[in-house]
Amino acid sequence: METLDKIQERKNNKTAINNNRERTQKANVQAEYTEPNRQVKRNTEANKQKCVEELATTEEKLVRVVNMKQQCDTVKKLVGIYSKPERPVENKEDKTVIETGEQTNTWLEHFEEQLNWPAPSNLLAGYQSSTHMVD
Repeated sequence: METLDKIQERKNNKTAINNNRERTQKANVQAEYTEPNRQVKRNTEANKQKCVEELATTEEKLVRVVNMKQQCDTVKKLVGIYSKPERPVENKEDKTVIETGEQTNTWLEHFEEQLNWPAPSNLLAGYQSSTHMVD
């Protein structure tokens, strides 16, 4: 929250600099602008470093637990590789399903009921370990 206050202060000082036409007033406001600008840059860098450290700590914990999907996602965040989030799916009641397991169940039901097809093997293969719908 402190960083956001500093950003607002910096923004106000910048508009004051742009609105002043006299050199002396502009120089005074410019002197007031430099310190909040430095603090914003420092705070932003500190927040970024803190976020990266939290991700690294999470990665270390996941290595111990051996959760490969979360591990891969965390590494992508650390490296800066972002992909599109999974698209939500609607179930029969037209409610949006966000969780991956529930989405898989929705697709299995769709293939079995609507299309009268057996569920695709690639959906079943990745979902065999879970106990939601597949027996």
